Amino acid sequence: MSLPDLGVGTFVHSARHVLTGLRGTMPTLLGGATEDSIVVFGSDGGGALFALSASGRGVYRLRGGAFVADTYDADQTGVTTVAPDLHRFLGAVLAELEGQVIE
Repeated sequence: MSLPDLGVGTFVHSARHVLTGLRGTMPTLLGGATEDSIVVFGSDGGGALFALSASGRGVYRLRGGAFVADTYDADQTGVTTVAPDLHRFLGAVLAELEGQVIE
C-alpha cells in the first residue's frame, strides 16, 4: 500500500518485501531502551519504520536509531507504540484516509 499523501506518507510493504527484510535487509531485533523481536512491515515518508512486535506489544514507529547487523538500536524517544496491534494500526490509517478532504 502506498499512500504518499497521507501525513508525511504511509507505506505498507508487500509480503515479499517483508520476507526479504526478515532475511537481513531490515532489523529483526529492537535494542536500546526497548528490547523486542520485531517484523518491519512499513515506513513513512519521514524516514521512520513501522514494526510489529513479536511479543505482542503492538506496532512500533521507529525513528532516529541505528540499524546495526539485525538490530535497530534506539533510545526511548526513538520508539513509539502507535497501535496495540496491526488491525488497529490499519484501522487508524483507514480513519485518517476517510477524514481527508479530496479535491
